[in-house]
Amino acid sequence: MRPLTIELHYFGPYEHQVIDFMQFTEHSLFLVAGNTGAGKTTIFDAMCYALFGQTTNDRDRSAAALRSDFAPADQETMVKFTFEHQDLKYQIMRRPKQVLKGRRGNLVEHNQAVDLIYPLESDHPHEITKIKEADTFITDLLNLTRDQFKQIVLLPQGKFRQFLDSDSNTKEALLRDLFNTSRYEQWATQLKNDLREQKKSLTTQETKLQSLKEIVTAIDAQLTTKEWLAEAKNYLSRLKANLEYLGDDEQQQQKKVDQLDTQLHTEQDLKKNIEELAELIKAGKTLQAQAEKIRETKQQVKILEWYQEHQTEYQRWKDGEKRLQKLTADSNILHEDLRNLQKQQQTIETELQQTSKQQEEIDQLQAEVTDLTNKLPLFDDRDKLRSTVDELQTHLKQQKKQQAASQKKLQDAQQQLTVITNNLKEHENLGEVQVHIAKREALQEKLTTAGKDLKQLETKLLSEKKNCAKLEQKQGDAEKLVQKSQGELNDLNDRFARHQIAILAQKLKPATPCPICGSLDHPHPASLADDGELVTEAQVKAATVKAQQNRSTFDQLKEQVRQSVAQIANLTTEVETKQANLAELLGNNELPSDWEGQIESHAQKLAEMKTDLDRIEQQIKEWRQEEEELQQESKFSQEKLDKIDESVNRCKQDLIAKQTILKEKAASLPAKFPTKEAADKQIQTDQLKIKAFNNQLELLQQQRQENAEKLAGTSSRINQTKEELATQMTQQDNLHQYLVNLLAQYDVQLKWDFWQEASEQVATLSSLREQVTTFENQVQDNQSQQERLTKAINNHPMPDIALTQTKLNAEREQLRQCQQEIGQLTAQYKQLEETDQKIIMAVEKTGKLDQEINELQTLTDVVTGNTENHVSLERYVLQAYFQEVLVAANVQLDRLTNGRYQFELATESHGAGAKWSGLEVNVYDDNAGRTRSARTLSGGESFMASLALALALCQIVQEQSGGIKIDALFIDEGFGSLDQQALEDALHSLQELEGHRMIGIISHITELEEQIPDQLIVRSRNGRSYVAYQHEI
Repeated sequence: MRPLTIELHYFGPYEHQVIDFMQFTEHSLFLVAGNTGAGKTTIFDAMCYALFGQTTNDRDRSAAALRSDFAPADQETMVKFTFEHQDLKYQIMRRPKQVLKGRRGNLVEHNQAVDLIYPLESDHPHEITKIKEADTFITDLLNLTRDQFKQIVLLPQGKFRQFLDSDSNTKEALLRDLFNTSRYEQWATQLKNDLREQKKSLTTQETKLQSLKEIVTAIDAQLTTKEWLAEAKNYLSRLKANLEYLGDDEQQQQKKVDQLDTQLHTEQDLKKNIEELAELIKAGKTLQAQAEKIRETKQQVKILEWYQEHQTEYQRWKDGEKRLQKLTADSNILHEDLRNLQKQQQTIETELQQTSKQQEEIDQLQAEVTDLTNKLPLFDDRDKLRSTVDELQTHLKQQKKQQAASQKKLQDAQQQLTVITNNLKEHENLGEVQVHIAKREALQEKLTTAGKDLKQLETKLLSEKKNCAKLEQKQGDAEKLVQKSQGELNDLNDRFARHQIAILAQKLKPATPCPICGSLDHPHPASLADDGELVTEAQVKAATVKAQQNRSTFDQLKEQVRQSVAQIANLTTEVETKQANLAELLGNNELPSDWEGQIESHAQKLAEMKTDLDRIEQQIKEWRQEEEELQQESKFSQEKLDKIDESVNRCKQDLIAKQTILKEKAASLPAKFPTKEAADKQIQTDQLKIKAFNNQLELLQQQRQENAEKLAGTSSRINQTKEELATQMTQQDNLHQYLVNLLAQYDVQLKWDFWQEASEQVATLSSLREQVTTFENQVQDNQSQQERLTKAINNHPMPDIALTQTKLNAEREQLRQCQQEIGQLTAQYKQLEETDQKIIMAVEKTGKLDQEINELQTLTDVVTGNTENHVSLERYVLQAYFQEVLVAANVQLDRLTNGRYQFELATESHGAGAKWSGLEVNVYDDNAGRTRSARTLSGGESFMASLALALALCQIVQEQSGGIKIDALFIDEGFGSLDQQALEDALHSLQELEGHRMIGIISHITELEEQIPDQLIVRSRNGRSYVAYQHEI
C-alpha cells in the first residue's frame, strides 16, 4: 500500500486541504515538519480513519471529536484517501456520524458513510457503499487490521515500544495474521473437539456396556466383562438342558389333552342329535294338524287356475262395458255443443248488421285525420321561430348587463391605478435604506465571527487548564512514586550489601586475614539471621528498572506540564487579543460583561430592519405588479365594451326580422289547436277510433266463419258416435252370452258374480301355491331328518359332558404351565444370547475407540504444546518466522547502535507458563557482555530497537507472503530521545530503504529539518492548519 493523495474537509484543524504524497516520488524519505499541535499527526489519523473507520488513538482522536471546531453547521466532515496497492489504484471516502444544518435551518443527524471505488484506471470501476463490506474489503486487501496497521505501517506517538514490549500472546495474534498461521490454531481446535467427541463416545460406549450387563439379572453386573462373558456361556448351557427336558414333558401332556378333546366333541355331537330328534317329532305333530287347511287351499288354487285360462274373454267384456259408457257420454256432450254453436251463430249475425251502419261516419273521420296530419310540419316551423325570438330577447338582456358591468369595472380600475401611482412615489428613497442595512450586516458578521472565535478560545483555554491540573496531579503522584521506588531501591541496596558481607563473613576462618579489612581477628562477624530474607541481585536489578521507569514517567509528565502551561499562556494571549478586537467592534474601550447579549441585540435589531425592508420591498413589488395588471385590465375592459356595443345592435336587428316571420306562420294554422302536441293528440285519438272499428268488423267476420266450421264438424262427429254405439252394444251382448255358457260347462252352481270375485282373487294365486308347496316340503324334510338322527343315535343314552369337560380343563392347565415355563426359559435364553453378542461387539468397539483416543491425544498434545517443551505447533512455526525477523532486525540494529545490541529470541522459559511464552525478545549488550530483556532499554535505545524491528517485520512479511505488500512506513515522533550520533545512524538506515518504500517521519526536531530535504510542512494560523511542500534545505 502506497499513499497517493488524501483530501480533508473540516477534519481536525484542516478546512479544505489536499495532501499530495506524489510530491515525494523522487526521494521516498520525507519529513512532516511543524510546531507542536499544528496538525501533523492529524494527517495520519485521517489516513487510518479513511482505511479502517478509526483513528490512531480511540480515546483522544475519535472520528466524531476530529470534526473541526470552526466547521459551519451546514458543511460536512469528510476524508478522501487515494492509494496504490499491487499496481492498482483505490479511492475510499469516509464521513463520520455528525449533525448538520438542513436546508430549512433545522438540525439533521447524518449517519457515518463510506464510498470505496476501485480500480480507478478501469472504465467501469467497482463501488462499495456499505460500511461492513468496505471494512472487510480493506482488511482482506491489505491483510492488516487497524491495530496491525498502526504497529507495522503507522507508528503513532507513544506506541514505539508496544510491539517490542508486548508479551508472546500479543505478538502471536499479530504474527498469526501476518504469516497466515491461523490454520495451526484451527487444527488444534479441531483436534481438541475430535478428542472430546471421541472421549464422549467412549464414555457412552462404556455406559452402554454396563447397561447391557445389568439387563441380565441372573448374572452379577459388577463382574468384569471377561468374567461376565464366561458366566453367561455356562448359564446358556444350563438353560438349554432345561428346555430339552421340558420339551419331552410338553409332548406327553399334549397327547392327553388331544384324547380328551376328541371324546368331548363326540359326546357333544351325540347330545345335540338326541335334542334335535325330539324337536323334529314335535314339529311333525304340528304339521299333521295343518293338513285339512292345506287341502282347502289346493281346491281354491284349481278354481283360480281355470279362471286364469279364460280371464282374457272376461277382460274383453269389461273393457267393452267401459267403452259403451264413454260413447254414450260423448254423444250427449256433442248434442249439447251443437245447440250452443247454433246460438252463437245467431248472435254474430246480429252484431255484424249493427257494425255496418257506422261505416259512413268512420270514412268522414279518416278524411279529417289526413288533412290535420299534412299541417303538422307548420307547427314545428312556428315553434322554432318562437324559440329563436325568445333566445334573442334573453341574449339582448345579458348583453346589456355585461355592457353596464364592463363600464363599472373600467371606472374602478382607473381609480385603483391612480392610488398605486401615488404609493410608488412615496417610496422612491428605498436605496439609502438598503445601503445602511448592508453596512449593519457586515458589522454583524464580524461580531458573530469574533464572538464565536472568542468563545472557542475560552473553551479551549478552560479545557487546557483542566488538563494542566490533571497533569500536575499526575506529576505529584509520579513524584511520590519516584521517591517511594528510590527509597525501596536504597533499602534493597543496603540490605544487599549487608547480605553480601554476611555471606563473606561465613567464609572467614580464624587467623586468616579478612579480604576487606585484613584483620586476623573476627570478634563480631555479620549474620543473616538478624536482617530478614536474603536479597538477590535480580531483585536489586528489578527495583533499579522500576525506579528508572518511574523517573522516566515523572520526567515525561513534567515535560507535559511545561508544555501545557506554555499552551495556557499562548491561549490567554489569544483570548485577550480577541477580547480587544471584539470590544472595538462593539464601540467600547473594554469588552463589556454582557458582550454576548449586545451581539445578540445587534443581530435582533438588524433582523428587524431587514424584516421591515423585506416587507416594504415586497409591498413595492406587489404594487408594481398590480399597476401593470390594472393597466392591462383597463385596456382589456375598453376593448370588451366596444365589442359588446356592436353585439347589442346586431341582436336588436335579428329580433325584429324574426318576429315578423313568426306572425305570418301563426296565421296559417288551425285556431282550435294552439300547439303541435294538441293536434297530434287529436290525430292519435281519431286513428284509435278508426282502428277499433276496423278491428271489430274483422273480428265479427272471422268469428262467423269459425263458428260455421265448428257446426259442420260437430254434426259429423254426432253421426259417427251413433254408429259406433250401435256396433258396441251388439258385441257386448255376444260376449255376455259366451261367458254364461262357459260357467255352465265348468260348474252349474257358479253364478255371473264368479267372474268379478275371481278377478279380485287371482292376484293371490302364487301365494296360495307357495303355501301348498312349502307344507309338502316341510312334511318330507321332517321325515327324512328323523330317519337320519335315529340312525346316528343308534339307541345311545344321553352322555355326561360336564365330567369330560372337567378332566379336559385339568389336563390343559398342566399343559399351559409347562408351556409357560418353556416360554420363560426360551425368552431368557434369547435375551442372554442377544446380550452376549451385543457385549462382545461393544467390547470390540470400545477397544477400537480407546486406541483412536490414545493416538488422537498424542497428536493433540503435540499440536497444542502439551509436551515437555510446552510449545505449541503454531508457536513453534511463529518462532521460526520471528527468528527470521530478528535476524533481519539485527542488521538494522547493529548499524543503529554501532554494534552494541543484538536481538535474541527468549525461548528458555519452563514450567506451566512456558506454553504462553516463546516469542519474548531479549537483547545482547556487547558492552556488558550479557543478555537482558528488551523492556530494560532506555527511551532512545527502545526507539532504535523498535525502529529496527518494524523495518525488519515489513521486510520479512513481504518476503514470506505475496498477500501483504507494504510500500509505506510512517513514524510519529520518537527521534527526540536520540543523541546526535544515534539520530544520524537512524536516518542513514532509513535512507538506505529509499526506493523500496515511502518513509515519512513526523517530527518537530530541528536536526531532522536540516538533514531531510523533502518536507511536508504543516503550519497553523488562527486555529486552522494548511500544508506546504519543500524539496531542498
